Amino acid sequence: MKTIKILLSLTVSIILLAGCGAGSSVDNNETEENATVEVGTQDSTAPVRSNATPSGTLAAGSSSTTLALSTNENATCRYSTVTHQGYDTMRETFSNTGGKVHQQSITGLVDGQTYRYYVRCKDAANNTNSSDLVISFAVLTSGSGATSAGFTVDHTHTALSSIPDSWINRAKSDLHITYNHTSHGSQLISGINALEDFPKFGTKYAWSDTSRGDSQSLSLDDRGISGTPDLSQGDGDADGDGIANWAEDTYDFLSDSSNYHINVIMWSWCNISGHNIPRYLHSMEWLIAQFGENGSHARATAHPVTFVFMTAHANGGGEDDSSDVRNKLIRNHVTANDRILFDFSDIENYDPDDNYYLDKDLDDSLYYDADGDSSRESNWATEYLTAHDGGELDQLTHGNGVAGYNGVTSCAHSPGGGETADAKLNCVLKGRAVWYLFARLAGWDGQ
Repeated sequence: MKTIKILLSLTVSIILLAGCGAGSSVDNNETEENATVEVGTQDSTAPVRSNATPSGTLAAGSSSTTLALSTNENATCRYSTVTHQGYDTMRETFSNTGGKVHQQSITGLVDGQTYRYYVRCKDAANNTNSSDLVISFAVLTSGSGATSAGFTVDHTHTALSSIPDSWINRAKSDLHITYNHTSHGSQLISGINALEDFPKFGTKYAWSDTSRGDSQSLSLDDRGISGTPDLSQGDGDADGDGIANWAEDTYDFLSDSSNYHINVIMWSWCNISGHNIPRYLHSMEWLIAQFGENGSHARATAHPVTFVFMTAHANGGGEDDSSDVRNKLIRNHVTANDRILFDFSDIENYDPDDNYYLDKDLDDSLYYDADGDSSRESNWATEYLTAHDGGELDQLTHGNGVAGYNGVTSCAHSPGGGETADAKLNCVLKGRAVWYLFARLAGWDGQ
């Protein structure tokens, strides 16, 4: 009988011991042999993508551009104009790829159009990205300003470092916002409160609950329109004219000459399930036609208003559930009509490492079904904060190690009762993204 003992070290000693026993034909001697074992680590991580361009807006008359991105390792990248396609399903491969820099020329661009390309990459070990990197941009119409072309703010726009300080200051000085919402919509307010209170930022993200603040803080009148409180409760049509009640309230508010200084209107949903999205879209276009640039209302010539479309929170049913189907209608309309969208839902659907969760029955407190057993037992905020312990998002969420700051004080529905406080990351990310929105509304091109 041979007994083999393996000592776990770079040099492994193998000891062969011939034991006594009937029929043994070897001597009862111990011999020792040394063998060298190569220890390696198998690559199981997909390429990390960054530095995607272009974004924001391109100048009117631009007929071509170059899609570009970087990866942290040699990889081959593909792209599609259809979201959520697997790497192997994508038919278009970047013309310059295989290294760490990837480029693809795009031609045939048209003024006034918004373009979105979805990118996934594969490394030499055949690890592929499981989620899309979105490259989104618009081409301005001749004679338009930076904010005339539509754009979408989503999970790819939560990095504060990408926003120039000059455009944060411009948003403070130029924007006069009214935002109506109930509990879910308050997540944006909780997020900007956290940024304002974070000691590291000083007064950079200061805001005031008024539409008539000064240039030292953003002017945002929280729940400033009387009547219906949010899009969900204001979805009805009391007078039967096809215009939602919330839009009628907005019309009255903007028609009042004391509100002519207001130049941005935002409304958010509570639960979007069961609500009339065609009426929402029609009502938004009705308001834009009157109060937007070149609108028919008397105030529009000197005091035009920008309207921000918004999607709604996840409902826990996964892709194509009662929330997702309505959010898709809103996104499609915004793209087709060159409008501005704050994609509330998309910010929940992805973690900051670009992992996608809506196909795992994600709910509005970031819990998801990790093992496919129809039970949401995992929370992507907890997983992300554990993996990035001590990072800025961890500090903003919980205040760990930050003197004079205790983290996000509250974040409606995220968490729900008895759930992890890590879910407050939801509010932090939305607060970051809405400051990106404000900078874009102030004229920043996103570059």
